[in-house]
Amino acid sequence: MIPMILRRAMTIGADMKIVSVGPSGFDYKTWAEVGSRSMRLSAALEELGIPEGAAVGSFAWNGHRHLELYYGVPGSGRVLHTVNVRLHGDDIEYVVKHAGDQAIFVDASLTGTLAPLRSRLRVKTFVVMDDGGEVAPEFDSDPRYEDLLESVQPMEHTASEESDAASICFTSGTT
Repeated sequence: MIPMILRRAMTIGADMKIVSVGPSGFDYKTWAEVGSRSMRLSAALEELGIPEGAAVGSFAWNGHRHLELYYGVPGSGRVLHTVNVRLHGDDIEYVVKHAGDQAIFVDASLTGTLAPLRSRLRVKTFVVMDDGGEVAPEFDSDPRYEDLLESVQPMEHTASEESDAASICFTSGTT
């Protein structure tokens, strides 16, 4: 279902702008670009060795890279786990471990928040997404999102079963 939604957006809204705002200012992408980049992300997950069905965390602001994760992760047969960036460190640790995240895609400006938790999270791979923010030293040697996308060719999203998980959302205790 998710690949169908993305194909539709890429066709009908190919030239429609998606506007993201981050530490470095405004960033504009079209649905065609977001679609292509999400298909590259799917291929990059293969290159990283993240198995199908695995949970992939995002610790990111609401921008185009996060949107690409919403399509690219489940489109590749993996499950997107959006981690609330406003949670307390102990709660972040709990939800990441409970979800079993094998990778976390983190905005550069948020690496400082994850830095003290990094060794406790038991995550195989961290990928830093450059949003114009400073990267904490603990993440200096981790792969960069844009480099990963550049290193692969777009991969068609796989059709999933209706009962396959697409995402994991934890409540932060609000009702």
